[in-house]
Amino acid sequence: TQQGDEDANGDSPDAAPCDYGLFAPMKRPLKGKRYDTEDDLRAAVKQSLKDIEVESYRKWIRALPSRYENIIEVAGDYVN
Repeated sequence: TQQGDEDANGDSPDAAPCDYGLFAPMKRPLKGKRYDTEDDLRAAVKQSLKDIEVESYRKWIRALPSRYENIIEVAGDYVN
């Protein structure tokens, strides 16, 4: 292991890739809308995910290794 790996906080909220790369673009089209049923909400979320460009997913996935390296470097503290 690299120095500091064992000290990194695996519970860091920054370690959850969806929190920084997926939720914002998924939520944007849903903002301010109300749904009559849970099924309506699920359908809207699924559509929102389908509408995100494939290249956005690729960029987000490619950024994961450096994101995790940053978390390790700061021992699990907040990563901006």
